[in-house]
Amino acid sequence: STLTTANPNYETVAQFPLALGGQVNLLRQNVAMCLVNSHMEVLLVHHREHLAGAWQLPQGGMQTQESIEHAALRELKEELGISGAKILSVLPKVYQYHWPRRLLLHGTDTDKQGFLGQEQSLAVMKVNERRPKLVADPREAQEVRWIPMNELSSTLSPVRRKFATIVMKELERLGLLKQAGHTQKYP
Repeated sequence: STLTTANPNYETVAQFPLALGGQVNLLRQNVAMCLVNSHMEVLLVHHREHLAGAWQLPQGGMQTQESIEHAALRELKEELGISGAKILSVLPKVYQYHWPRRLLLHGTDTDKQGFLGQEQSLAVMKVNERRPKLVADPREAQEVRWIPMNELSSTLSPVRRKFATIVMKELERLGLLKQAGHTQKYP
């Protein structure tokens, strides 16, 4: 808020133009990777700063001017040691969320400082192995696990379930749900 002589004026920070003429972006650009293995399982991670049971797709921030495809491949390599994944599809900027107050106040990830949340793109990717060798960065992935594709929505953290619907629709569009024997339709 800003104070004037008349009264306080409440406006979001994003409404104030920067000196260079741009707008403040309060959402960090991010890509989530739905990595599918040869047995139609999906890789999930548990981030070290999240509550117990808060499983999510591997994800990471995008660098300035970085393509979604490059960011997805880079993040898989950096955070999980996975290379050689094939990108099947990319959906830009399909989801937005704000971080919980606890992470804003006490989070230790310096790449997230100055942002209130993330604008997330999705990259659906595939590896040919059932269990590719994972070398998880402990600063990012405290635990990893492969789950059957049809358990994705119920296994993800409840705050990520809306995003799970977007992911499932894309898996259906690509024919991967059918290959996995999943019959539920996603409108």
